[in-house]
Amino acid sequence: MKFGDFNSSSYLVKNFQIMKRALFTTGSIFILISAVFFSCTKTNPYAASGNGVVAGNGVGYANSPGQGFGTGTNPYPNGSPSTSTVTQPSTSTSTGGSTMIVNGANGSSVSASGGVSGSNYVVTHTSNLASVIITFGVSTIPPSGNYSIVTSAPTASQCKFALGSGGNAASGVVSVTAGTPNTATYSNIIVGTITLTGVAKY
Repeated sequence: MKFGDFNSSSYLVKNFQIMKRALFTTGSIFILISAVFFSCTKTNPYAASGNGVVAGNGVGYANSPGQGFGTGTNPYPNGSPSTSTVTQPSTSTSTGGSTMIVNGANGSSVSASGGVSGSNYVVTHTSNLASVIITFGVSTIPPSGNYSIVTSAPTASQCKFALGSGGNAASGVVSVTAGTPNTATYSNIIVGTITLTGVAKY
């Protein structure tokens, strides 16, 4: 081709195509590098957070019972707690409706409870003034009836009447009405220098 035959239009087209290919290649390389970079810096979905709970897209569980609970339904993934406490209730217990009079003074914070102790059924009747322990000669909740107070081991129709601070009544009667609640009633029972009247609901 002679110098005079130079075609400027053809030359510009060819150079434009070369530049377009170079820009496309450079852009592709940039996109590929960016994708690799973001995939490397993505948060680990299974990394543990500071409170011991697994964070991320999966279900979170506490790493141990002592570090809190996760967001799932298994708060102890490593097993059940090592200890458990179960409180067993008394055979019967009640704090409502019980009364106690000690030497003519009304007691406050009066409560009563009952339960089996060995071969006996024991009712504890307490207030701010005194604590009374009534031991029946039966191993179940005493049935309705009158129980004579004795100082020796009681039989099925008897009971012992004692103060928690010491001392036993020598005589008297405790009347029991079985039901819900059970009720033990005593009147003018003397223990030493103390006279007691009360209604124990248990």
